[in-house]
Amino acid sequence: MTIFEGLSLLISLAGSIGVVISLWLLYRQTSIFNRQLMESVSQSVTNYSLEVSRLFLQHPDLRPYFFAGQPIDESHPDYLRAEAVAEVMLDIFWTMMSEVKRIQDANFKDEQARSQWTTYMGDCFATSPLLTSFLTKRKEWYGPDMLNRMEQGLARAQRQTA
Repeated sequence: MTIFEGLSLLISLAGSIGVVISLWLLYRQTSIFNRQLMESVSQSVTNYSLEVSRLFLQHPDLRPYFFAGQPIDESHPDYLRAEAVAEVMLDIFWTMMSEVKRIQDANFKDEQARSQWTTYMGDCFATSPLLTSFLTKRKEWYGPDMLNRMEQGLARAQRQTA
């Protein structure tokens, strides 16, 4: 082997090692970015949830419309406030469902966590005529996946009471 061939081989080997290191760094950076994105989404959803909790603390009279199956008439003085809470809750559900599809994070691969979240959403639909009514009226906003979750929750609740 000539000096030129040896030098070419050494340069090629160094280039290959550089490519492997670059790919590893890219993978690492993407993982960090995904984790940061997930934390950001989680923080946003937590903030929404805390805001809903604050609303229920400030207006505990709204809780039965979401957790006790009590209907509310559109002529009720609190209807618009209750409807706004329903919209925020559906926005939270939609955000979580959308992000679960997009972000491949270990937390979302946890079937138990996914099952608990699905059960929570279904129970919310099953105990809130207002939530189901709002979603039905605005189904174009939230899409078929959300409607499917609602129907699953209502069916599960119906099986439990049967």
